[in-house]
Amino acid sequence: MWRAASNVLRATLPKRLLPWLYDRGSLTLRLKQASGGDSRVQVLSQGWQRPLLNERLALVMGHQEYAMVRQVLLICKGEPWVYARSIIPLRTMSGAGRQLLVLDNRPLGAFLFANHGVVREPMEIACVHPDEMLDNDTLAGLGLGQ
Repeated sequence: MWRAASNVLRATLPKRLLPWLYDRGSLTLRLKQASGGDSRVQVLSQGWQRPLLNERLALVMGHQEYAMVRQVLLICKGEPWVYARSIIPLRTMSGAGRQLLVLDNRPLGAFLFANHGVVREPMEIACVHPDEMLDNDTLAGLGLGQ
């Protein structure tokens, strides 16, 4: 279950993750700094699909509404450091948002933080297990498959 970051008891989270979870800046930039510039995006999948129920609810999307779903690994120093799943509703892909369709292996954060028209919503946090968010092919690609 997603909760507003302000409603999550910080004592329940691993201390080493707190600075990362509550950072208001660009995760992409922070990863580049932490890896000495040795970072890249590996796209696992990107395509139109129905988001998961919790994603549709968070984005106020209809049950049958599709979105661009992008799953990537952020690779630093040759190892996966972050798995990211981005849900981009069709309604956001007009004007400058059309660039989201052709990100390829560029980080989403670089686009978002460079576009001054983008407003960051209050952050939400959830404890998610890999088998709750990832399909079997993606799990296998991460070395977590059955």
